[in-house]
Amino acid sequence: MAVYSIAIIPDADATNKVVAKKKQLKEAIGWYNTVNTLPYITISVFETNEQALPDIQKAASMIAARQPDIKLRFNKLMKFDHGAFCIVPDEESEEKLRKLMADFQQLPVTNTAINRLPHITIGNGLSDKELHIAAQLITDINLKFEADSIVLRKLDAETTQFEALEEFPFRNRHLQQIVQQSLF
Repeated sequence: MAVYSIAIIPDADATNKVVAKKKQLKEAIGWYNTVNTLPYITISVFETNEQALPDIQKAASMIAARQPDIKLRFNKLMKFDHGAFCIVPDEESEEKLRKLMADFQQLPVTNTAINRLPHITIGNGLSDKELHIAAQLITDINLKFEADSIVLRKLDAETTQFEALEEFPFRNRHLQQIVQQSLF
């Protein structure tokens, strides 16, 4: 069984801002676990086998097609007990992301990322001292971007990094159907 993830990948501007913060932290503390990981927002994580993957891809495509584009704002910094320093969304964006996460609970898999606060990781596996440095060094951030798709990714066991397999665009089909029905 392989590990898969469904995630939102921020646009180039937001990605560049997060990469710059990671570089800033690396200059202060040296190399750390997630320094080279590009930013993402986890929607779902699960294990499955290759035979079940086509059904999961079809379901993910259908769920994504119902979604509208989502305007997101990540503007708060947070330290987690397990050594993570992250950017978290404002309340409105968190609500939108939690709804999206709930929609993807419909996938025919057991999601291992249930009830997690949506976030973008700057550093993971940091010591208490490194977390303190991160919090002193990185004091503000304001990412605004529009999510218009999700990406299905597979964990590469050798590199322990997720690799993108397929992107599923949001098409707002449910809303389009309602509007179209009301026109006739």
